[in-house]
Amino acid sequence: MVRSVSKTKKLVFDSVLSFLEEEAALDLTVARVKVMTGLSTGTIYYHFPKGVEDIYGYVFKTLAENLKKVLSAEIKENQCFKNTLHITLSRYFKWHDKNKRGSNFFYKVNRAGLKSIDDLLDEEFSVLTRSVYSKLNELAKKEGRHLVEPFILDAVLFGASRELIHGWIKRGRKRGELKIILEEFLEIALRISVKG
Repeated sequence: MVRSVSKTKKLVFDSVLSFLEEEAALDLTVARVKVMTGLSTGTIYYHFPKGVEDIYGYVFKTLAENLKKVLSAEIKENQCFKNTLHITLSRYFKWHDKNKRGSNFFYKVNRAGLKSIDDLLDEEFSVLTRSVYSKLNELAKKEGRHLVEPFILDAVLFGASRELIHGWIKRGRKRGELKIILEEFLEIALRISVKG
């Protein structure tokens, strides 16, 4: 049976997310992907020449692109610095709440310490940070505020957010807890993201 590239990659994508619901990131192998998907080893390596590393890279980039679209769409719609920051962080937290399998993927591969994923994480989130920083800085200037440096904003918005979300996942994803974390973190992020 001939399968399109997009269907093959989607099958692998879905299988990996399902796998990580129960297993550790380091337990994934091409042999397991073969069993989960019914694809041949040759087909898997054709689409993912470096095997598991390329598979994780593809899943990561796909999820990161989805997350960037969600955050970028919200940033364009708002005119006030505080509201834009609030909506950006709210959407980031809500994405993790609504996309359990995607959120779980980020959590597990981040904890696995895979160098290729760490590099992708830095690359993808630096793109996201530049986009968010640009919009927030523009709005802050209109309001007479001075935004902290981009690397500090990145640490505050995405570093701290990621750690808060990972802790929430580790504690069992209690919905009420996420709301409290978000509300309290929003206040902290607002104070830390501007100078003076």
